[in-house]
Amino acid sequence: MKKILWFFGIFGVILSLTSCNLVFGTPSETANTIEQDKTVYEIQNQITDVYEKVSSACVGIYTSLGSTSYATGSGVIYKMESSEYYVITNHHVIEDGLSYKVYLGGTKYYTGTLIGSDSTNDIAVLKFSTDILGGVSITPIDISQTDIVKPGQTAIAIGCPLGLENFNHISTGVVTGVTTRYVQTDAALNSGNSGGGLFNISGRLIGINVSKTSWNYNSDGTIDSDVVVEGFGNAISMSIVRKAVSDIEEKQTTIARPLLGITAGTVNRYTSSKEIVAYMPDTLEQAVIVSSISHNSNASKAGLKEYDVIYMAGETVITKLEDLQYILYVSNIGDVIELKVYRTNSNNQIESITLSVTLNK
Repeated sequence: MKKILWFFGIFGVILSLTSCNLVFGTPSETANTIEQDKTVYEIQNQITDVYEKVSSACVGIYTSLGSTSYATGSGVIYKMESSEYYVITNHHVIEDGLSYKVYLGGTKYYTGTLIGSDSTNDIAVLKFSTDILGGVSITPIDISQTDIVKPGQTAIAIGCPLGLENFNHISTGVVTGVTTRYVQTDAALNSGNSGGGLFNISGRLIGINVSKTSWNYNSDGTIDSDVVVEGFGNAISMSIVRKAVSDIEEKQTTIARPLLGITAGTVNRYTSSKEIVAYMPDTLEQAVIVSSISHNSNASKAGLKEYDVIYMAGETVITKLEDLQYILYVSNIGDVIELKVYRTNSNNQIESITLSVTLNK
């Protein structure tokens, strides 16, 4: 046995030496330069600086659901007014809550008061008194500032994944995609991160973490359990967050958002079935097609019909379902929007028509 081990030991040395001979070259080809090391060090320090800058405004949320039931999540302090701190979190973190606590680490739990929430946009606002902090000051995160968010930018998530015992856990990654509703990231997000902040390398808040995609879905909506999805987290974009927070502060209650009352989906000339594409004019590559309409809904009252292809809403070009959803996310009850649709008439010709839709509940 010792001889066999000795043989493998010699073989390993030979293999290693051979590998070394293959990569011999000038120092600049085999090792980081001082400038490269400095760059890595500076980037690491930037992330540390962001954490130190914003973490005091990152909190945990404890929602009591009954005598033995509770939910936890994360939040971000975004302003201080009249001796009270205001906190953004997700609606689903505080949903059905009987009482709330804002957690600042250690044994620091403070009674929170729910101002209101926007279930459609999954945003809620709590507040708690600054007097109970004993003179400790927290610098709120400024949500009024806007940044251009692009794929590839550094993304830093701070929250309480898997419970408040993991208070202000940090994960990093990049922005992997940007849509009208979401900033997508591969920074690790887990249950408990909901309501927490997603920051850029400058410490600006670029989204409120809301969900992660864990499963791949089949075309019929069922889960393909053989395909597990990793690195696909979503944060609500700040344009939606600002709108929701502003409305909650103004109304001081639960915000109702309008509904069209349709079932619809994205239709693409190159990937959808020929039967569906037949409702599109030759010049259109992608839009949204209506598959069903609820009785007496806003869409029904406006004259929208099954198989109408929606390609504009107001001044916004509609190329996917999320574009249409975004219009509803930022609209209010009573708003009127014009939908431009392609419709196939009785002569089997495709024509463009404009419908005026009043957005009620």
